[in-house]
Amino acid sequence: MASFQVRRASPEDADGITAVLDTVTRERVYSAIERPWTAEEQRRYLASLSPREAFHVAIAETGDVVGYQSLDLYSTILPSMAHVGALGTFLLP
Repeated sequence: MASFQVRRASPEDADGITAVLDTVTRERVYSAIERPWTAEEQRRYLASLSPREAFHVAIAETGDVVGYQSLDLYSTILPSMAHVGALGTFLLP
């Protein structure tokens, strides 16, 4: 069984995250997302996360990103929804 490390994502992980999402969206089975963000879009997104949001990557022994999980606020402009989040999990097959 292969081992991996889970850690908080950084903007340097953007290329690997984009590669995972590209694979998942091409499967057209497990995600409503139809196209991956570019690595630059992913970098901007990671830099924009608030302290209440989280993005973690799973890193294989090879150093490659093999999956990730994001926890985003549902709405940053509706105080009544401050307790609601959106969770996404993406893994390579």
